[in-house]
Amino acid sequence: MAWTKQNKKTWRKLLCYFKRTLPSIKKVHVRRIKLPKCRREYQGYVIDTSKAYYIFIDKTLTYDPAIDTLIEEWAHTIAGFKGGTENELEDHGAAWGRAVSKVKQAYLKF
Repeated sequence: MAWTKQNKKTWRKLLCYFKRTLPSIKKVHVRRIKLPKCRREYQGYVIDTSKAYYIFIDKTLTYDPAIDTLIEEWAHTIAGFKGGTENELEDHGAAWGRAVSKVKQAYLKF
């Protein structure tokens, strides 16, 4: 599904809903951007700074894949993602899997 005005409005409401119902220990910022060449193999990623998490979602994604990516990236923020690791198992372990389930359940209630 392409991005419509209604999709953009729903996206903003969903971000507010996630911030309210799925709080992280740090502030979470979400941006849809054209991903840099070094990140093009991903649909999104999280950067962990000392004060906040920054979620970047590929701007070329249509609405539904962007939502799926947001769910997976938001899960990192509530699973205690430390950032800087290239270890897929560490980044996508049991804690992250439980967090994905929690975020998906919240999305279904949205």
